[in-house]
Amino acid sequence: MTAGGEGSRKFVLAVEDVRSAIAALQARRIHPFFPAYLHLRKLAVSKNSNDQLRPDWSELGILLTVPGGPPNKPYFRPFLERGGANRSRYWMNRNLAGSYAPSSIRGQVQQVVTTSGQLFNLKDDHARLAREYLLYDEPLDVADLVVFLYRDFGFLSVDGSTPSILDCIDIFLDDFGFLNHGARSADFRKLFDNAPDEVASSLLVELAEVDEA
Repeated sequence: MTAGGEGSRKFVLAVEDVRSAIAALQARRIHPFFPAYLHLRKLAVSKNSNDQLRPDWSELGILLTVPGGPPNKPYFRPFLERGGANRSRYWMNRNLAGSYAPSSIRGQVQQVVTTSGQLFNLKDDHARLAREYLLYDEPLDVADLVVFLYRDFGFLSVDGSTPSILDCIDIFLDDFGFLNHGARSADFRKLFDNAPDEVASSLLVELAEVDEA
């Protein structure tokens, strides 16, 4: 699966599978700071340092933007610390920088990150800490997360094959710095359930089929 030109086939994630993935994420405890942690960890990998991290929340906002929400709340984050009775709490206002500001860091999050003014620092062994305090010691199904994050993206195939969710997971691994010399990193193994060897082909459908539906 790659960016392709003439003759490439275009695929998107099936709507029913996106809904299923979101429901699975909502059904378990995940701290709302978890996507922010993933962004900070990505920065740390690119910087090769866990300290003095300056996030670009607009980059994360691209992955969280969902149309059709409450007024002035463009971001959707299907993670709650406790239960899902109040569904309005999944939606976030336009000020991501304010929602994730260092001054807002408290409780469980303080076990994973520290702050220096407007900058963030990840604690030593932060992936283990994130699993304990942000995922409540239960690894996350990486396929559900990837389907949610990439629900609005298209995927190109130039070799005639139909891409699978495993290909999407590979993109996530690369995008978020979870590859170490081509293999899944130790941080990945701490945070996520490994992807299955086989997945339903229905997860991705050709864009032409969507247009014709």
